[in-house]
Amino acid sequence: NLRFVALPCCPPNTFRIIVLDDVLTSGASFDAVRRVLEENLNPQKIIGLFWAKSVDDFNPVSLLDDIS
Repeated sequence: NLRFVALPCCPPNTFRIIVLDDVLTSGASFDAVRRVLEENLNPQKIIGLFWAKSVDDFNPVSLLDDIS
């Protein structure tokens, strides 16, 4: 569930908005946030920035050890 709350510090005529999220799978959360922002702020551009943590010493064989 999303709810838009306008804060007095944010101008209502925002031109660009960056949405920062920790991971992107299906994109459903970003689409929902984008829709709410478009309905309430009407920005010229909404940019999604997503990242996930990587493990430098990842060994895919170790996953098989956990399963067996």
